[in-house]
Amino acid sequence: MDRPNLLSTELKTFRENSTLIPKVSVVDIQEEPEDTATLPKISLFRLSLVILGLFLSVLLVTLDHTIVATALPRIASSFSALQDATWIVTAYYLTQGGLMLTVGQILRLCSKKSVFLVSIAVFEIGSLIAALSPSMPVLILGRAIAGCGAAGFDKILFLL
Repeated sequence: MDRPNLLSTELKTFRENSTLIPKVSVVDIQEEPEDTATLPKISLFRLSLVILGLFLSVLLVTLDHTIVATALPRIASSFSALQDATWIVTAYYLTQGGLMLTVGQILRLCSKKSVFLVSIAVFEIGSLIAALSPSMPVLILGRAIAGCGAAGFDKILFLL
């Protein structure tokens, strides 16, 4: 008996005796996927616009991180609140990480495009509040709101 037949026989015996492994025939595994003719066709131009939009959203978040990391000492000293400087970054990441699961559930109910656009709007509103903040608590609140919007970005970008 050659090696492939021996392995096939052992696998069949193991499968018949095991209750954990589902009974799947070779025919089930080799079936053709569903007809892809029903999927909508997208032009190269529209696909390029979608990818450009995704790249720009990554640029938006990365630029925000770079600006905050560079300006954090100056921002904290201008408010005379060096003890609260870590909250500027922490509020952003806490809300971003905390809302990722929620955004994932929202994506099951709503379209990706609308969630993506709302996430951009929330991120920009949070950034605007942070930029115009008269005090450190308002700045931290603005960063927390921006983190809520960033949770939507990250989830959608990982999904696509």
